[in-house]
Amino acid sequence: MQPANDPNPNTDTEGLIQRAQNGDEEALNALFSLHYEELRRFVRKRLGASLRREVDDSEDILHSAMRGALTSLPKFQPEGDEAWIRWMGTIITNKIASKVRHHRAQKRGGGRADVGGTEGLGWIGSTEGREQKPLEAAQAREEQDRLYDALESLPPHRRDLLVKSHIRKLSHDEIAKELEISPEAVRQRILRAEQALKIELNRLEP
Repeated sequence: MQPANDPNPNTDTEGLIQRAQNGDEEALNALFSLHYEELRRFVRKRLGASLRREVDDSEDILHSAMRGALTSLPKFQPEGDEAWIRWMGTIITNKIASKVRHHRAQKRGGGRADVGGTEGLGWIGSTEGREQKPLEAAQAREEQDRLYDALESLPPHRRDLLVKSHIRKLSHDEIAKELEISPEAVRQRILRAEQALKIELNRLEP
């Protein structure tokens, strides 16, 4: 039985970092959960009013910073809560700068192709319907970004088929009427588009 005066192992930042560095995924999730709200407030403060109008996506920036922390965590020297927050703050600041540069480049270049969202591409894999841990949420956001990039790399006619089928949820018959081809031809084209998308996803695998 744990003595009453022992610290909770899931609220000890330094202990969680050391466990996470040794490959303990539960410790990593506990670490991000413990400081999530504090880090989210830090993101919003760093963005300020003017940048929030431009890139108001605190969750996206924080998840991106968490993914960055995963890569660099083995090099971090645990020295308590303040050192961890300062270290994460540096990563967040860099992510904000990158996000702003990307956003402004998109505005100059016309922005990302409009695929109407990717929630309908459930055959890729989904965590919908259950609560996600912070690490899972960060990884899910990374997968969504990779899916967007893969969709954008497809020829427009294949991307359009996937949007119609998996996002707009049109039947083969409905798509066939729009394209003035047979439902069987639609089925074959969607199959080829899915195969092409999976190839692109594998190519973009980090």
